[in-house]
Amino acid sequence: EFLQAMNQEHCAAKESDKEFTTKNYGITTTSRTEFAFVFGLDGGAAAAKGTILEDYERMVREFSKAGEAEAEDENINTKKDFVNLCDQQLEKLAWPSESTSKLQDRTKCRQPRNLVSFIKEFKAVSRLLANIKEPALLVV
Repeated sequence: EFLQAMNQEHCAAKESDKEFTTKNYGITTTSRTEFAFVFGLDGGAAAAKGTILEDYERMVREFSKAGEAEAEDENINTKKDFVNLCDQQLEKLAWPSESTSKLQDRTKCRQPRNLVSFIKEFKAVSRLLANIKEPALLVV
C-alpha cells in the first residue's frame, strides 16, 4: 500500500529523525516531520514523533469520508476565487520554517494544513474541471 510505503520511508527508516537543512530555503527538519507536515498533523512538529501509521490511515479515511459528503455551494468560478478559498483555509502551527536569510518575506513561508481542510479546494477544482468538460479529481 502506498501510504504504508511512504510511512516506512519517512517515519520508520533508520534516519527518519536525523535533521537536515534544505539548501533552497534553509529549513531544518527531519523526514518524519516533513511527512507529518504534508498531512497537516495537528500539534505541529512536536506531535510528529508520536504519530504512527494508523494515525495517518485515519486521516486518509476522514479525507475520503469528507470527500463523499455533499458539496457545499461555493462560488468558485475563477482562479482568483480558488486562491481566496485556499488563503481562508490556512492554519499556523509550530513547524520548521524557512530561514530569514533565504526568505525574508515571511508571508511567503509554507503553511501547514490538515488533510481534511483540502476538501473545499478539492471540490472547487472538481467543479472547475466539470465546467470545462474534464474528469473530476480522484479521491485516494
